[in-house]
Amino acid sequence: MGKICQGSLKVFHMNINDWQVLANSPLGKLFENNNQAFWVCSADLSQIVYTSPTYENIFGRQMTNFNEGAKSFLESIYTEDKERVNTALQSLIQGAQLNEEYRIIRPDNQIRWIHNHAFASLDTSGNIEYIIGTTEDITDKKMTELALKQSEQRFQQFANNVDIVFWVCEPDASKFYYINPGYEKIWGKSCEDIYQNPRSFIESVYPDDLERIIAAATGPNACNMDEEYRIIRADGAVRWVRDKTFPVYDEQGNLFRMAGIAFDITERKQAETTLVQSSEQYRQLAENIGHVSWLITPDASQVLYISPNYEQVWGKSCASLYENPLSFIESILPEDKPRVFAAIEKDSTQMNVEYRIVRPNGTICWIHARTYPIQDSSANTFRVVGIAEDITLRKQAEEKTLIALQRARELSNAKSNFIANTSHEIRTPLATIQSSIDMLQHYKDQLTEEKKEKHFQKIEAAVRRITQIVQDILLLSEAEANALQFQPCSTNIAKLCSDVIAMVVSFTATQRNIKLSISENAVNQAPVIDPKLVTYIITNLLDNALKYSNQDSKVEFSVDCTQNQVTFVVKDEGIGISNEDLPYIFDSFYRANNIGNIGGTGLGLAIVKQCVDLHKGKITVNSDIANGTTFTLILPLSH
Repeated sequence: MGKICQGSLKVFHMNINDWQVLANSPLGKLFENNNQAFWVCSADLSQIVYTSPTYENIFGRQMTNFNEGAKSFLESIYTEDKERVNTALQSLIQGAQLNEEYRIIRPDNQIRWIHNHAFASLDTSGNIEYIIGTTEDITDKKMTELALKQSEQRFQQFANNVDIVFWVCEPDASKFYYINPGYEKIWGKSCEDIYQNPRSFIESVYPDDLERIIAAATGPNACNMDEEYRIIRADGAVRWVRDKTFPVYDEQGNLFRMAGIAFDITERKQAETTLVQSSEQYRQLAENIGHVSWLITPDASQVLYISPNYEQVWGKSCASLYENPLSFIESILPEDKPRVFAAIEKDSTQMNVEYRIVRPNGTICWIHARTYPIQDSSANTFRVVGIAEDITLRKQAEEKTLIALQRARELSNAKSNFIANTSHEIRTPLATIQSSIDMLQHYKDQLTEEKKEKHFQKIEAAVRRITQIVQDILLLSEAEANALQFQPCSTNIAKLCSDVIAMVVSFTATQRNIKLSISENAVNQAPVIDPKLVTYIITNLLDNALKYSNQDSKVEFSVDCTQNQVTFVVKDEGIGISNEDLPYIFDSFYRANNIGNIGGTGLGLAIVKQCVDLHKGKITVNSDIANGTTFTLILPLSH
């Protein structure tokens, strides 16, 4: 048999029948199980001598279709590849090798990539006897290559346009294999510089950072570096960069490359500097104003900042709030907690609420708290800032103002009532005077001397009553103008009290007795007091005791005197004074709510208090509704 040489491959001369026998031999079975199709064609490609079954899997056609001639498979070739493949086949017939990759369209319309390798087998005379080749489906390989190429293109496009530096170099940075154009944007130097001088990037490091960066870049952790430092660009500009490196290992786990990435963080550093300055200004402001300020997360789970004034206002440490952000609630007065919880539930990021807290020392403080949301560029709240103000003084002032307004209204009403009452008090004795005068004028001849005397007594009592009212008004005016005269002198207490009782009984025209009890000390002493003012005090107290008690009730008046003070006590069994009225009974024009139609001007006790104050004395009241009232007057004897 003749031998045909094709390179180092030798093929023994075989006829068509031999190839058919080969198909059924163990070698043919080997071809069947190979993922490459083996085929043999006649020298002019007009006849397929042998094809392995793998051909069917690749082309999706029965083997009989290929037996029509080798050129018939051209029908399967992708249109754009046909001309190139046909040219290669013509060269193959002339004795050249074929090594082509092209696409075919299978009957199921799938497009597959094919790799064909073929060569001519010569007979003993040197003529082409057969064309022998292999065909392989390389679609998966092509798809992988295409995806890789597209990925490389995308990466290259990204690397060429992004303001980030990527590089791959030797672990000791002695040689750079790749660095992207981002280096030129950030460092202001060409990539060629670093290829030629791998250490040139060190020359750009800012002098103050150089020692630290050299230590990091040449140290044991050079392949795991993460440093922020400054560089000086070729144009003199100073930029901040963040430099991170990563180790790259081979299949055996040995370090053989170092990869790195660098970012320009100048804007971030400038923002941090601005933020630090702003934070410092805010801190100084927060610590030097009287308010408490804070910064928290939206869910109040973390306190990011609390000003030192918290300790002064709440009386608790700032550390306690950092540890437990909700601990401030423990200080809120129980009555105010529902109001605070309602405000928090409504919107804790925009709260405006006033409440009271109890400090550890027991003092109560009023707080006005407000919160405001801080939002990011997407309008999402990521922080909440708050401010709390101690408004205790303001609340106290408001309360005093309200009390003053109430008292002003009450005083206005009292004055109105005073005018009405005084008018009534004056009209009544005037009517008595007018009536008695009319009787004396028109019926004097018909009246007995006794009846005339009674009319004169009525006129005299009415005049005294009017005189007393006018005197009270003048006396109060003097007292409020600080013009009331205080003229103390040695006084016979027993006689003064007896005279006052007789005068009161005469004025009130009552038949009731006032029980007078004077201690032996009071009888034997002549204390230095202002008899005129004391007379006025006792007169008013006894007059009220009689006026506001029943005819059959008792009125007791006791006097005691020691070396240091003289004490007067007036006790009745009258209508009493309510607890609501007690704080105001010494106010000008004030009259208790339970007096009904009993007359009066509301001046008496106000003048009593003025007279007591001039003596630097003290007057107290003990009263129960319907059980009577006791006034205790103490006048010191050293002025």
